[in-house]
Amino acid sequence: MGICDSSKRAHNYNNKINKENYLNNRTIKSLSSNEMAKHEILNLNDKKLNSMNFSQSYINAVLQCFCNITEFVNYFKYGKGKEILLNDNQNEKLCKTFKILIDNFYPDNPKELKRTSTPVDLLYNISHINPLFKDISTNNEKDLINFIIMTLHEELNEHSPKNNNIEESNTGNIFEDQKDKKIMSNKFTSYFKQSHVSIISDLFFAINYSKNQCLNCKAITYNFQIYSYLYISLEEVINFKSMKNNQINTIDLLDCFDFATKENIMSGDNAMYCNYCKKIFQSSMSTVLYTAPEILIIILNRESYIKINFNYDLNITNYIEINNKSCQYELIGIVSKNNNGNKDDFIAYCKGYLNNKWMKFCDTLTEPVKDIKSEVIDTSIPYLFFYKKIKK
Repeated sequence: MGICDSSKRAHNYNNKINKENYLNNRTIKSLSSNEMAKHEILNLNDKKLNSMNFSQSYINAVLQCFCNITEFVNYFKYGKGKEILLNDNQNEKLCKTFKILIDNFYPDNPKELKRTSTPVDLLYNISHINPLFKDISTNNEKDLINFIIMTLHEELNEHSPKNNNIEESNTGNIFEDQKDKKIMSNKFTSYFKQSHVSIISDLFFAINYSKNQCLNCKAITYNFQIYSYLYISLEEVINFKSMKNNQINTIDLLDCFDFATKENIMSGDNAMYCNYCKKIFQSSMSTVLYTAPEILIIILNRESYIKINFNYDLNITNYIEINNKSCQYELIGIVSKNNNGNKDDFIAYCKGYLNNKWMKFCDTLTEPVKDIKSEVIDTSIPYLFFYKKIKK
């Protein structure tokens, strides 16, 4: 599915409003306990309200990042998603509520601009489509991202299994040489392109594979699959890096890629069954990033307050197997937790959709940010990074 070329229309729209004044006062309003009761959004008892406030702050920050991704917004404003509210499809609940939220953010009539948006319908549908989000204590950083991406893709996917006879990839087969692996990778890539046709797959989906080699007979198994984000355990990265350096003061984002793609020896209880040997033997396993997505989301599962060193530009060319072009990214969004002990205080830092300048969004204020790197590293704890591939 192609992305609508709407630069001219977006430019004309931008000229109609005072962008600086607009963006300096733009935020997603978090629902208070009273508002939740009034709208009957989650039907929670009083004991769970505090945890849900935490959920709202985190959800709001994540939504803010999605609502400032240019291609994502343009799809709902000017592309195929523009007419989504006119159809009667009852299976597009999340898409339609995203469309409403984006229309509230960027209305066609500049006079309808508001200081804040309260995502009542979106929170309602998120909690009812997946009850997991009625209680934040039952999920972690990746659950919301996975839910948004996969649900939107399922609702928007133009491929219908009933209408297309596409053979699924025989992942997990044993290959004796690189020629067989190449055939399999081409087959899976073809399957991927035909069976996943949506704005979501265009932006967020890519391919990786696991490589498992039996240390007894040396047979290799390749298992191709789709990924839409990288989920990294920061504590495991710290342990991995400490094997090379005694003192760890900061973690670089590229350290996370080193950890995610490193080779692991599977032994003891983790030893795997070899189809050639017909027995369980030690093996080496690693994950290979076969392709790279247009929007790269890095999610940190963290218990440590160690500082994360990140750059505005991220070059992961050396980590991508199919890199006909340089895989360079620019930072477009961060979800961070304010380092003040307040569990409700999640913040989104985004490159604004309208002016492409860095803005700080939270439940109580919106303001421009001159040096986002310094502010995030010194005053908050980042959990999510959104990077956009740089077009060459």
